[in-house]
Amino acid sequence: MLPFSITVEPITLLYVTAINCEYTLIQYSVSTSHCLSLTNLTDPTICESPKSANVSALIKDDVTISMRYYNLVLSLCCSLATLFTGSWSDYYGRRLPMKFALISSMLAQILCIIFWITLDRNWIWFIYAAGLVSGISGSSSSLIANCFGYTADITSVEARSKAMATMEAMLYLGNAIGFTTGSLVLKTFGSQLAIGFSILFLIHTSLFIYVLFYLRESKSSTDKITLKGLFRLSHVATVFRTLGKPRSQPYKKFWLLTIIGCAFIATLGSNAMTSIIYVFLRNAPLHWTSEFYGYLQASNYTLGGCTLLILVPLTQRFFPRLVNDDLFALLGFISRSTGLVVLGLATTDLHAFLSPLGFILSELTLPSIRSSLSKIVEDDEKGKAFAFLGLLSNFTFLIGSQISSFIYYRTSSRFPGLVFIILGIMELIPATIFFIKYKFFNKAFTGKKQADSNSNLSSRSSQDRQDSRINSKDEVDHSDIDVTLTTGLDKLSHASLRAKKKEKESESKRTEC
Repeated sequence: MLPFSITVEPITLLYVTAINCEYTLIQYSVSTSHCLSLTNLTDPTICESPKSANVSALIKDDVTISMRYYNLVLSLCCSLATLFTGSWSDYYGRRLPMKFALISSMLAQILCIIFWITLDRNWIWFIYAAGLVSGISGSSSSLIANCFGYTADITSVEARSKAMATMEAMLYLGNAIGFTTGSLVLKTFGSQLAIGFSILFLIHTSLFIYVLFYLRESKSSTDKITLKGLFRLSHVATVFRTLGKPRSQPYKKFWLLTIIGCAFIATLGSNAMTSIIYVFLRNAPLHWTSEFYGYLQASNYTLGGCTLLILVPLTQRFFPRLVNDDLFALLGFISRSTGLVVLGLATTDLHAFLSPLGFILSELTLPSIRSSLSKIVEDDEKGKAFAFLGLLSNFTFLIGSQISSFIYYRTSSRFPGLVFIILGIMELIPATIFFIKYKFFNKAFTGKKQADSNSNLSSRSSQDRQDSRINSKDEVDHSDIDVTLTTGLDKLSHASLRAKKKEKESESKRTEC
């Protein structure tokens, strides 16, 4: 086991930063491309705030449809790829899926550069191709899952909780930095986004070099890498077999599937919000610019990262009894529900910027779910379990973006924030489940453990008393044996004396005769 040091943390931080910045740039590029196509203009800066309400509405509809197709391509490819890369990491090591994801991201940036250069031609299929190329490697879900698997490989059980919390913090800080960077890139290179995509290309290239030459493999390869071995269907089967296999205790399988269901709702709400919030903020009633959108997202993820890096360690230090996966998940889902409702009801800039306060504890959900999941599955199943969470994230990104786009498209003219209200109500379902698990399930098993402990103590006491009685009996028996031996010896001694006396008397009589 390798000593814990800085290994995959910078990969997670910089990669998440890059893909969030990329998503912001892609949304802006698609919006600008449709604007130029509708207005027959060539200056991208004119499309930042269209003066015509009709043109703005048409752009909104086209952007919603285009991003829906982009998310569809990206999610489908990621979902299929994650089924393979999750098993690859157990057979061929963690670095192979990482390098595959970074190479595909580099190629995706090249396609985005070409799309921006030919922006006035509205070749939107370049963006779809970028999603395809990025998705065939599993993209962020595959790379992040293998980073978590790498961390689990190189850390001891005692240090793993802290290491996992650090990794989660890298995710949220990467999200915050990524959206902030995206806003800054739009502000700095608004009319020359090819430079922005080139910067992202350099980031992915640097990470690939880091993995290739610096990062040591944490898991030895069990099979030789072959093309046939990479794409055998058994990789897919092992991921699903991890969920359905019998466990040592029946309740483990039940809670494993229940926690997976909660993860489904958590990622569905998060991905649905991410996919539609840009369009929501850019249109009535807020009419924000892309810069304001980036600042709001940065605020959300900054507060989430601070919660993991500051609030959780302080709680562990001063209130250790409150450190509980179920309690943290409960608070996270309640916070996420509150933030979504506040955002859905926002009609002013101040109201919208207050929504991050509602999301302040929302980032506790997925770390708690990962922690609970890792305590149920076996040690050799953690990589597949994390891969399935990545698959779940891709799947919910696919259907979440479709559902949120459909609801927003149908209700934006009457109640634009209704989609967030619906998502907020959905978050109450896993909140209720974790409340029941925290309030009743833990107590039941605590009582059972205590009863087992008392039973063991009683059994030990009874055994001690029985041993004492046996020992006492043994001592009595030993004493009886000693007394018996002593009496027997005395009798033998007296008999010997009488025999000697008789012999003397016989000798005396013979002498007299």
